Amino acid sequence: MFIFKLRKLGKILRGKANPFQLISASILGALLGFMPGFSQAWGMIVALLVLLIVLNANLFFAGLVTLLAKGVSLLLTPVSFAVGRFLLEGPTEGVFRSLVNAPVLAFFGFEYYVVTGGLVVGLLFGLVFGLLVMKGLRTYWRKMAVAEKDSERYRKWAGKRWVKTVSWIFLGPGKKDTYEDTLKKGKVGNPVRLLGVVCVVLAGILAYVVNLFFADEIVTQAVRSKLERANGATVDLESGQLRPAEGRLTLAGLAMADPNDLSADLFRATRLEADINTRDLLRKRWTIDRLTISEGRNGEPRERPGVLTEPKPRPSPDPETTEDEKTIQDYLRDAERWKDRLAQARKWFDVLTGPDDEEVELPPDVPDEEIPERETRRERIAREIRERGYDQVVARHLIEESPRLLIRELSAEGVRSRHLEDDTLDVSGRNISTHPRLVEDPPRLNLRSGSGRFAFDLALGGAAGQAAGNTMELVYLDLPSELIGRQLEFSGEPPISGGTLDFQMAGRLSRIDSDLPVRVTLKGTTLRVPGVGETQVDELTLPIGIRGAMDNPRITFDDRELANAITGAARRELEERAREQIREQIGDDAEDRIRDEAEERGRDLLDRFRR
Repeated sequence: MFIFKLRKLGKILRGKANPFQLISASILGALLGFMPGFSQAWGMIVALLVLLIVLNANLFFAGLVTLLAKGVSLLLTPVSFAVGRFLLEGPTEGVFRSLVNAPVLAFFGFEYYVVTGGLVVGLLFGLVFGLLVMKGLRTYWRKMAVAEKDSERYRKWAGKRWVKTVSWIFLGPGKKDTYEDTLKKGKVGNPVRLLGVVCVVLAGILAYVVNLFFADEIVTQAVRSKLERANGATVDLESGQLRPAEGRLTLAGLAMADPNDLSADLFRATRLEADINTRDLLRKRWTIDRLTISEGRNGEPRERPGVLTEPKPRPSPDPETTEDEKTIQDYLRDAERWKDRLAQARKWFDVLTGPDDEEVELPPDVPDEEIPERETRRERIAREIRERGYDQVVARHLIEESPRLLIRELSAEGVRSRHLEDDTLDVSGRNISTHPRLVEDPPRLNLRSGSGRFAFDLALGGAAGQAAGNTMELVYLDLPSELIGRQLEFSGEPPISGGTLDFQMAGRLSRIDSDLPVRVTLKGTTLRVPGVGETQVDELTLPIGIRGAMDNPRITFDDRELANAITGAARRELEERAREQIREQIGDDAEDRIRDEAEERGRDLLDRFRR
């Protein structure tokens, strides 16, 4: 193999390749070397390979340049990125916006800064390197031509048998023409390789045959990879079928592991069917007119635990609180686990609301408190470089007309969850997309249980640039109080037990400035105060305030209703004791003294509960 490579190099030294073959190979090889990867610019890479095969470029030299350019490109990645930013955000922005949104060309990866910048830097590198190589070769050929013509010593040396043998072994057969003839050869020759054209045609036929027999496997792997990246944990998928002619995508046997509980599935479904817009596929757009989910499940245990495929989203730092405010650590036993789940919820919220770029124009009546949660383009790019690297950063502002993914209608009936026991959920959604501001109507997600005990409604008007903002409503009725009591951070036995509670939350949802008032109504519940005792309440409503970052909020608790309930219960208990003592004691002021004692005991109970 090494000798074979030397022979290829020897042919170049002896002038078997003309300037066009070498310079075109240098340019195309450098462009291939500066492409970051197949996932970012597979269309560009395929196009460059086709050009390399069809044009009469020297393939061996192109391979050498590709390897060299790949090493150089890693060193010059910040330079390629900077050039890409100038092109995609500067005077040529309009041109690249058209390319990014054009059919077929949408797969070339122009929206990636390092792809567009790599084309320019790679072109310059390939051109300069090719010209330098040609200059060096022509200098070598001129010297060899002079030696052949004027040096008797060279002719005797070159005519020796052992020199010819060594030359044939390492450099291949000798030249039939002179180096002077090489200098006189044309610079272009035949620019098209006929065999290359035949190979491209055959490769197209082979690709069609492979797609015919292996399309489902390709779709399955591609969908699984995308879902794992979005979910952050293992995604199992039995099969995926894409039928562009019918406008249908079908997924079977989907199971998405819960990133916060890898022993269970966050979501599982027997079958998903999507009606897709085939015209948008050529523009790298997935427009799903209707997505139907069959036999959905939540929280089902997995046969094999999943694994994390992406780092877990980090919760926001603990907020600053006032005397009346606390954090979830102050109220919940397993606070860290809840923070992880809320961070995962924020990640999905970010997906549903889409990117916030500096060029987005807000309506004049958008509340000021909604504006701080938006990142400028410069801030977003800096953050994504730190988190994901230069080669993963996309110029999102170039995407126009329609988002990369749009689900116009989502429907899933009879979804079962281990948290709802025998109850089922009906899920519906509209206009769920990667870029809500490019869709006329805002995203909306709705969940309803068959019994009516559970309801969830999410309307993302703020994500669509509307003044209404993002609103959320959550209702959970007749929830066993023990489920909540076991989660509360109190020493000893749970502070509430027995009976049920109704949970109602409705308000504004945002990444950093949520305002979600909560009302918890206890029914037939036993309140237990450590070190004091317990009391029964028939019905008690407790208002709670949740504000701030959605994954680490500040919590305010209005304890006036609780104070009244505890005081009243203590008073009733002590009054009953007082009546018994009155019957046993003699004295006109006995009842008054006992009543005062009841009030004092009630205040003591409240103080102990607050502590």
